[in-house]
Amino acid sequence: MSLTYNYQDIQTICTGATVLASGGGGSYQVGTSIVDKGVSQSAEFTVLAMDEVSPTDWYCVSCDIGEPSQLIGHPHIHAPGNALAALEENMKTTTFSGLLPVEIGAVSSVIPFVVAGQRSLPVVDADGAGRAVPTLPLLTFGGYGLPISPSCLASNGNPQYVDQYFPDLPLSEAEAAFVKVFMPAPYDGIAGLACWPLQGSSLQTAGGLPVAVGGTYADCHAVGGIFAAGGDVVQNIVDYLNCSAGRFCLPIFQGNVTAMTQGTGPQDLGTITITNGEEATLTISYQNENMLAYLSSYSTTEPYIMGPDSICYVPSGSTVFDNSDLYVLVTNGEQPAVTVLGIDPSPVVSQSATLMAQWQGALANIAYDGPYCQPWKSNSK
Repeated sequence: MSLTYNYQDIQTICTGATVLASGGGGSYQVGTSIVDKGVSQSAEFTVLAMDEVSPTDWYCVSCDIGEPSQLIGHPHIHAPGNALAALEENMKTTTFSGLLPVEIGAVSSVIPFVVAGQRSLPVVDADGAGRAVPTLPLLTFGGYGLPISPSCLASNGNPQYVDQYFPDLPLSEAEAAFVKVFMPAPYDGIAGLACWPLQGSSLQTAGGLPVAVGGTYADCHAVGGIFAAGGDVVQNIVDYLNCSAGRFCLPIFQGNVTAMTQGTGPQDLGTITITNGEEATLTISYQNENMLAYLSSYSTTEPYIMGPDSICYVPSGSTVFDNSDLYVLVTNGEQPAVTVLGIDPSPVVSQSATLMAQWQGALANIAYDGPYCQPWKSNSK
């Protein structure tokens, strides 16, 4: 059943998406700024369930791509819409009937609404991961064999913009090709991206499974509402995810963020240290998004939780944050209190051998080359 969301609903989604994004998906501060500048307060949006998309109509993933730090203070309102327009111009015979978010996140989840408002299009209640991810091969669209191209990058100029069209780009080469384009001027580290053009029939099934994780806008809206309502926020979010969203969830650690490192470049790489009053620590390794974490009371050599499981923050304060927001807080001397949630991956992810292999490779790149396991599910206190 389709949903109807307004401006305030999109702000609520931005909050919930920040919680569920596993530390990535874009800055909450940037996401709210994009909504303020790019979404009309009188707008209403139709959000389609996956079984409501037309099998013969064309849909497209709409997002920003680039350095998360570059968006802080410079929200890109026009780049994703420019990319969609350029993709249609280059494909010539295709007009898109709806948009999908690339992943969950404060920026990633709201971008399709900005473009939908510019183009009077519906948005589909599904994304490519059920969390945020650092690389394109970790998305379900590619994991189920759908080509990323034709695809198009565009700059943020309004009305003039620069675009780069990729008519036949293999997914294995896409990341490097995109980075080569968006790092120099006129993009300067951020571009709008329109990619994975697909018909509704391809979105709805591949090998008997959906190609995207369904219901994630509804989940973000619900979690955002729970956070805003106050009370026992952590327990209410856990109850919602377990009972309504069908994603097994547990609180796995509670403490204060006492240290954080961060590199720069197309991927923000670093570690986050969370310490509780008993001097136990949870040390998170992230690559934009939280990828794995070690719990000192469990093991210093074996991860306690790892992707594709989500490693999410529920702050005890009044504002949510992603890792780029968190880095600003820690750099300013703050030690925010958080509860860390572990959340099972969607079956759309865990039942794909291709995606699970891609996750193993991504984890090996940050120094864990062992098997996927979930000790947090049996050892959490």
